[in-house]
Amino acid sequence: MKVFNRKLRKHLKVHDNTCVLEVDKERELFTRHVLHMNLKGKEHVAYKFTRVIKAILKREKSVPITLEYKGDS
Repeated sequence: MKVFNRKLRKHLKVHDNTCVLEVDKERELFTRHVLHMNLKGKEHVAYKFTRVIKAILKREKSVPITLEYKGDS
């Protein structure tokens, strides 16, 4: 999993509109068989999603550079 995450981050580094959301591995966030998240875990992930989305929406938008059109003159 660590190798995959490292490779994923490397590939996503060139894209400004992507990020990797780290999920905590605390035992209390998972069901008994540890295959799925319990309600507390899902709420924790939802909270992290909202923080990331709010941060993305607050980013300043860059103004594109415009060039004048030089038609058939």
